Amino acid sequence: MGEKRNLYGLDLMKFIAAMLVVSGHVRPLLSYSLELDVFVIHVLARVTIQFFFMTAGYLLFRKITFPIKDNKQNRIILYNYVKRILILYSVWFGIYTLVILVFFTNSVPFNLYGFYIFYKFLLAGSHLWYLLALGVGMVVTYFLLQRFSFKTVLILGAVLYLVGVFGDAYYGVARDAGIAAPFDLYLSLFNTTRDGLFFGTFFVSAGVYFVKHDFRIRRPFLGYFVFMVAMTFEVFLLRAYSQPLNFNMMIFALPASVCLFSGMLEIQLKERKIYKWLRDGSLIVYLVHPLLMMVLPMLFASVGLGSLYRNSLVQFFAVASTSYAFAWGLMTLTKKWSVLHLLY
Repeated sequence: MGEKRNLYGLDLMKFIAAMLVVSGHVRPLLSYSLELDVFVIHVLARVTIQFFFMTAGYLLFRKITFPIKDNKQNRIILYNYVKRILILYSVWFGIYTLVILVFFTNSVPFNLYGFYIFYKFLLAGSHLWYLLALGVGMVVTYFLLQRFSFKTVLILGAVLYLVGVFGDAYYGVARDAGIAAPFDLYLSLFNTTRDGLFFGTFFVSAGVYFVKHDFRIRRPFLGYFVFMVAMTFEVFLLRAYSQPLNFNMMIFALPASVCLFSGMLEIQLKERKIYKWLRDGSLIVYLVHPLLMMVLPMLFASVGLGSLYRNSLVQFFAVASTSYAFAWGLMTLTKKWSVLHLLY
């Protein structure tokens, strides 16, 4: 697959992507400009999860031997990866269940219906959806590649993604066109098309294609810039003339994220210990930042700085900095207590 190249560009982009994920939840510019806030959270931040999917597919399938069919070692590698994802999901789901349950029971009288609403939100609305979607995307891609060519799997993944946009950013378009019924049914069962099937399949398989074919895009950052400009128009047009359910899945996010991934693969950085720290730390930041979003307002209020925390930029820097401080502390403690590695 050509000369050996380091992957520190991917580690650096993971750090940037984690910050963009935080910005998508905290909305750092909301206190200053709605338009700039929309640009950050619905344009810049909307290629991050795609990047994470592609990176995961790239890294896992480096270990997979092709052809995949009837290879026991391949199945063991996939099984161990999915098991690790499920353990990670279970641990953090348990943490968030306990924490949010404390918030829930302290704010409203406890009742079973209220707990059901809370539990449904935790299942479908929390950031932990990505872990389950990643596991599903890996399994679906693996079994598709057992039976079909790379080209067929990529085309199928792209079709699934383009169908999925009508259950997300293009839902209003689907409704106006009179084709929303099947999406309403799917959403009533699974809450979102932002999942491992519609969202994850293409990007995981694209990551596999990059590693198995040593594929690169010429002038990837130019392509990234062009498609991000197109996505900017896409977002603001959808906001003005349609009624999106969300902005997780947009048409121009697909080529933009592929160009970004290709570009970051090409970046060669000197050996630095910080890249491994960014690699693991970015995952921890992704997992822990919503918890800090719940805790920090109380901490600021307790020291008389509640009004300061209402500034969106202060919120962003507070959540981002404490998330990485937590990540550093956790990774440091893991050197002494390896059991903590269950958290990341």
